[in-house]
Amino acid sequence: MQQAAPIQADLVLVGGGHAHVTVLKSFGMNPVPGLRLTLITDVINTPYSGMLPAHIEGVWDEADMHIDLVRLAEFAGARFIHDRCTKIDPHKRQLTFAGRPPLRYDLLSLNSGAAPATSEIEGADEFAIPVKPISGFLNRLAQAQNPKQAVAVIGGGAAAVELALSLRAYYRRQNSHPAIHLMSRTDRLMSRFPARAHKLAESALQKADITIHSGQAVTKIEAGAVYLNDGKSDTRPVACDVRFLVTAARAPDWISDTGLACDEAGYIKVKDTLQTPDFPEIFAVGDVASIIGHPREKAGVFAVRSGPALVRNLRAFITGQPLRPHKPQSRYLALVGLADGTALAIRGQMVVRARAFWHLKQWIDKRFMDRFSDLPEMQASAPAPLALPHLESDQADPSLNAMRCYGCAAKTGADSLSAALKQAVAAAAALGADPARLPSIDTLSDSAHFTLPEAAADTEWLQTTDSVSQMVSDPFLFGRISALHAMSDIFVAGGVPKTALATIQLAYARQAIQQDMLTQILTGALLEFSHAGVQLVGGHTSEATDTSAGFAILGVKTPLPTPASKPDPRTPYSLILTKPLGIGILLAAHMRTQISADAYDQLLAVMLQSNQQAAMILQKAGCDMMTDVTGFGLARHCLSLLQNLPFDGAEIWLDNLPILPETLSALDNDITSSLHQLNAQNLPLQSARTDNRAHLLYDPQSSGGILAIVKTAEAESVCAALHDAGYKEASIIGKITYDGGETAAPQLICL
Repeated sequence: MQQAAPIQADLVLVGGGHAHVTVLKSFGMNPVPGLRLTLITDVINTPYSGMLPAHIEGVWDEADMHIDLVRLAEFAGARFIHDRCTKIDPHKRQLTFAGRPPLRYDLLSLNSGAAPATSEIEGADEFAIPVKPISGFLNRLAQAQNPKQAVAVIGGGAAAVELALSLRAYYRRQNSHPAIHLMSRTDRLMSRFPARAHKLAESALQKADITIHSGQAVTKIEAGAVYLNDGKSDTRPVACDVRFLVTAARAPDWISDTGLACDEAGYIKVKDTLQTPDFPEIFAVGDVASIIGHPREKAGVFAVRSGPALVRNLRAFITGQPLRPHKPQSRYLALVGLADGTALAIRGQMVVRARAFWHLKQWIDKRFMDRFSDLPEMQASAPAPLALPHLESDQADPSLNAMRCYGCAAKTGADSLSAALKQAVAAAAALGADPARLPSIDTLSDSAHFTLPEAAADTEWLQTTDSVSQMVSDPFLFGRISALHAMSDIFVAGGVPKTALATIQLAYARQAIQQDMLTQILTGALLEFSHAGVQLVGGHTSEATDTSAGFAILGVKTPLPTPASKPDPRTPYSLILTKPLGIGILLAAHMRTQISADAYDQLLAVMLQSNQQAAMILQKAGCDMMTDVTGFGLARHCLSLLQNLPFDGAEIWLDNLPILPETLSALDNDITSSLHQLNAQNLPLQSARTDNRAHLLYDPQSSGGILAIVKTAEAESVCAALHDAGYKEASIIGKITYDGGETAAPQLICL
C-alpha cells in the first residue's frame, strides 16, 4: 500500500520579504518530501520596493507591484498564517503571537523587514508618513491628496529623491500643484554615490520645481510645519501639511525580545551562511539582519540577491550537506528613476543618465515580478529522509516506521494527546475563552457522562455530527471553522449547543508535529465553543493521509411560550440568505492558485462568521423555517427545507444572490468544487438562464450561511437587523411559490 510521506520537520518563514518569496518559489518548484513549510506574515500582498516610485508616478498599478503571498504559499504547499509574530523562544523552538496559540518550528527563517525610524525626530511618529512599511505608506498616501500648503520629503538618499520626483508626477495627474520640499541633513544628495549623481539628481529636482534644503537636519515635526536646523543659525519652520519620512529604517522592536545576538543597531547578527551564531537552525536575511564582517546598507537589492543563497543553504542544512558562504556584493548597478522617462545608472564611479536605463529598470522590475506570478503546475516528487541535526532517530516514533498501521493503531499517542489538550486549554483561556466552558483534562473520554440541571422536563434534545477535511492551511483557523460548521445545525434548529465530542484525524507526521497540529486545531475549536457556551467533553483522534476535524454536538431546545403557527401557503413568503455564496468554488480556485489574496481573505472572513446570532435574529422574528447551506449546495438545501412544508416550490432570483468576490471569474475559467456535479444531478429545477450564476446553486459551502423562509411583509426588516449584526451580505434571494398544492414535489425556478 502506497502512503504519503509523513511530515518530519517544519520550516517556518517569518515575513514575506524579497528573499522569502524566492524560498517559496524554489520549494514549490522542487519540494522536499517530509518537510512542511509555513509562511507567517502580517500582509497578504507583499510590495516590491523597487517598483514603488514608478507606481506613484503612474507607471505601474498597485497590483503590478505586489506579490500575492496567499497564492505563492499555496503553490509552495505552505501553510499560510496571516498574523504578526511577537516573540521567538529559540530554546523551545517556538513562536508567540498576540491572538493565537504558540507555533513550533524545526527550522526558522526571518525576513520580515525593518521599522520606520520615527523616534529620531520629535513628532515624526505622530505627524509624518514613513515610507516603510510600504503597505502602510500606500494606505496613507491615498489620504494625502490635494495638500493645502505643501509637501515635505524628509531624506536625502536615492529613495527620497525618487519619491519627491514621483510625487510631483502623482499630484500633476490629480491637477494639483503643491510646493514640494526635499529636506536632507547632508550637503550632498545621494551621498553614498559619486558627486556626479548628486548633480544630476539636483538638476532633475530643480527642473521639477522641487525646493532642496540640503545640509539641514529636521529637528521637529508638527501638524503644519517641519523645523530645520543647519547647525549655524536658529531653527526655522517650513510650512507643510503632508510630510513623508524616507530616512534610514531601524530594526523592528520585537527582535530585541528574541534572545538572538544583535549588532549595535539592533539587527540580528548572522554568519556568512545566513545562520545566527548561537542557533544554527535559525536563518535571517534582509532588513532584519546584518552579516558579520560584511556590513551593507538596508536596500532591496541585497535582500533579492540573498534569496538564492538562502534557498541553497536551507536545502543544504535540511539534507545534512555543507553550507556555502554568501558574501553580498560591494558594487552593484543602481538604477534611480527620475520620473521624466530617464533614469540614473550608477555603478562604482560610473554615473550615466539616459532614457534607456529607465526602460532597463522597468524590464528588470517586471521580470522579477513575473517570476512570482507565472506559477506552473508541479508534480509530486518521491520521499527522502531529512537530516536536521536535532531530529534524532527515535524508533518509537510511528512516523519513522516503514509501514504505518491503520485501524485503532492509527492514532495520536496518549502523551501527545494529553499534552496537546493541556496546551490548547491554556491557549484558549489566554485568548479569552470562558474557563468554565473549557474541558477538564482529567475527565475527558471517548464518551461523556453529564447532567444539565437547567434543562426542563419538556426540553427537546438535539444532536448532530459533522466533519470537514482541512480546507485552509492555517490549523488554528481550521479549528475555528470546523467548530462553527458543526454547531450550525443546532443553531438553525432553534437550539442551544451544550457539549461537543471531537473526532480529529491528523496527517502522518512526527509526534511533536502532530501534537502541535492538534494544539492549534483544538485551540481554535475551544475558542469558538466558549463563545457559544459549549463544553468539549471528550473525543477521539486518528491518523490518515489528510487532516480533518469533526464534532458531535448535543444541544437543547426549549419550546417557545407561544408555538409558531403552521405556515399558511396563501401568505406571501420570501427567501433570505445570510452569507454570500462561492465558498466551494473559491476553495477549489485557491488550490489551483487562481484567486487573489484579497479574495481569499474575504473567503476566510465568511467562513469564520458564526451563524448563531443570525439564527437568533430569525427566531426572534418568528421564523422557524431555516437551514444552513453546507455541502449539498443552496438548491438541494432549499428543496430539503421545502420537503415537509405546504408549499409547491420557490423562485430564486439569481441576480439577488450575494456572491463572494472572484467567484464568477473562477466559474468563467471552469473552476468548480469536486462535489459540484453531483449536487447538480437530477434536481427538479427550471431555469431559462444560461449564465454562470445558476452554478452557484450547486456549490458546496463550508461553514456557509442560513437559508430562511420569512414572511414577505417582514423580510426587509429582518434583513436590516442581520446587516446591523454584521451579516452585511444578507439578501432576499427569492420567494415561495404555491399553486394550490398540485405539485407532487417541490420545484425550483431560477429567474
